[in-house]
Amino acid sequence: LSWLELCIASVADQQGAGNVEHIVCDAGSEGIELFLQHMHHRHPDRPDYRLRFEVGPDRGMYDAINKGLQQARGELCSYLNCDEQLLPGALAAVRGHFGRPAAGDVLFGDALVVDADGRALCYWRPYVPTLRHLSGATLNTLSCSTFFRRNVVEAGHVFDPERKVIGDLLWIRGLLAAGRPMRC
Repeated sequence: LSWLELCIASVADQQGAGNVEHIVCDAGSEGIELFLQHMHHRHPDRPDYRLRFEVGPDRGMYDAINKGLQQARGELCSYLNCDEQLLPGALAAVRGHFGRPAAGDVLFGDALVVDADGRALCYWRPYVPTLRHLSGATLNTLSCSTFFRRNVVEAGHVFDPERKVIGDLLWIRGLLAAGRPMRC
């Protein structure tokens, strides 16, 4: 939960992002009820930010992500794992990108990878993957810097809840096969 607290703060602290609906899905971690109270006290609803928790059983990470995405109402979506955070200004930059002509349906951004103490390990610069590349290599994008339009989810592009590790890769492959335009 200490990682989740940092994740929530990184979203709540975004400036210039418009209205942010932050849905946290948890399968019932020990101590989650007290944590919810603490988070709602620390990050109360504001006109530009609303934190909501969905606590209950799920079939794993990808099922939880699907549940959150299906409840979300915003035009732009993303998801973070509890050990991921957004850098200041990230959502404003994403909003600006999607406001441009030919922005595409999916945006991959740069990321910093840090250790448990917050020390930088590497700078991650993605490129738009291709089906050919993904047939023989790992996914070169990170979930913490992947953003997409709501219409992607509405078209049925969700995560396979039966997967435990490669759900992101299969999701991106499905989007590529469907011809969804992607940008970095």
